[in-house]
Amino acid sequence: MATDRLSLLLYRSLLLGTAAVALGLGVAAGLDAPTITPEHQLTGYWRAYGLLVFAALSAYLGATPPGAAVLWLVVIFHKASMTMTAVLLLRHDVTGAPAAAAVDGAIAVATLIALGLRWPAARAARPDRAEAAGPTGVRTPATVPHAA
Repeated sequence: MATDRLSLLLYRSLLLGTAAVALGLGVAAGLDAPTITPEHQLTGYWRAYGLLVFAALSAYLGATPPGAAVLWLVVIFHKASMTMTAVLLLRHDVTGAPAAAAVDGAIAVATLIALGLRWPAARAARPDRAEAAGPTGVRTPATVPHAA
């Protein structure tokens, strides 16, 4: 159980840490967007909103008991697609692509590590369920005593 608790701590630290980074980057992008040339302002705001939405999703996953499988798919798809887009734009010397590839790639890796910790973290977050499981990890069925 100690390793499960450590997994839960690491799981939450990774998710809340990536949420904090994304929140900071989103706020910075939002503040920077008005200074961008008009033809690129929409992209600047789009980036800010995307980072803020990712921060909210990541914070939600880190603050609640491990679960929400569909939400995991959304979060991982978002960071993986942003990383791949930035990597593909590297060959065209697009401004900001190297930083985006590094930051989004690091966040994607941290998110995948947190996903790997999801199951032991879930055991630590819900010890009552882990104790109810038998030695094989299968929960014993509840029985209802017959009325006398």
